[in-house]
Amino acid sequence: MDEKPVDKTKGKVTLKAVAQHAGVSISTASRALSGATGISTSVRDKIFLAAKELNYLNATTTARQITILSDIETVSLGAGDYMQDVMEGLHAECRDLGIEPKIQLIDSRSSATLVERSKNHLTDGYVLLSILDDKIIDELVAHKIPAVIINGVDRMMRIDAVAPANRAGGHMATDHLIELGHKQILNFTHDPRLTIQDRLLGYTDAMKSANLEVKDEFIVSITDMRTDIGYLKMKEILQLRGHGGFTAVICCNDAVAIGVSTAILEAGLHVPEDISIVGFDNIATAAISSPPLTTIAVDRYVLGSFGIQRLAERVRAPKNLPTYTQFTVKIEVRKSTGPVRDK
Repeated sequence: MDEKPVDKTKGKVTLKAVAQHAGVSISTASRALSGATGISTSVRDKIFLAAKELNYLNATTTARQITILSDIETVSLGAGDYMQDVMEGLHAECRDLGIEPKIQLIDSRSSATLVERSKNHLTDGYVLLSILDDKIIDELVAHKIPAVIINGVDRMMRIDAVAPANRAGGHMATDHLIELGHKQILNFTHDPRLTIQDRLLGYTDAMKSANLEVKDEFIVSITDMRTDIGYLKMKEILQLRGHGGFTAVICCNDAVAIGVSTAILEAGLHVPEDISIVGFDNIATAAISSPPLTTIAVDRYVLGSFGIQRLAERVRAPKNLPTYTQFTVKIEVRKSTGPVRDK
């Protein structure tokens, strides 16, 4: 005999009803809804869909399942400890809140997939992890899908965002070098990312506050924020210009700074005696590089955990105005910076 459909309007919907609706045992339904492991994605999706169709979960007030949007570089081992720390904080907060996170790699079909998953009640919201794709953001906003950007910001401030205080960090790094007597300071930057543009703005703010000229040749744009890119660009600069026109370098992240330092040392120069270097992020290798890198420290774990808190709040209160939360950074002074040397 066929099961009678559950009347969602009468009485309290039980876990047994959800299990029957999904065609699974009560224990399987219970384990899936509590976030237990050992259940296939297809079965878990079916159970959550049944729970929402029966109004077992109040999807308007509680986030139970979220999707982390990322790219292959962010989730790969090559992403470095920056994203690993963010993900650690993200997963810890999800565990505390009883939220199941899933990772979805973005591609050309991503925006359509996002809307489809949301309409099918397979996700309560999205985390955009260091991704600033206007098309994806447009789709999320148009369909009123809860979302938060972690380690970035929407240009139009339409969705919540969480990031380090990048502009303040850029100012902090520059002030440190200026206090050491440096006036000719290069800045290695990466144009496509708004967060990195903020780091550059902090640099220009500090230079102008100190009445120092920001020459066009001081701004060095690089194609990617990797060690090899920093190394090759610094090597090119030293071959073309020598090192007479600058005494210090600020880099958009630590990976680039380590490459810059390597190129300087290979050229027979000394860090910091000839050229001082400041990085950004305070990744693990910054402290053990040679020489140990002065850098701007970012609490990546907090970025991940607070981002999940913001998304959970967005699910609970979808009509609240979007917020952009910046977390304090601090400078870690090590051996890669020193007083400018008299010539």
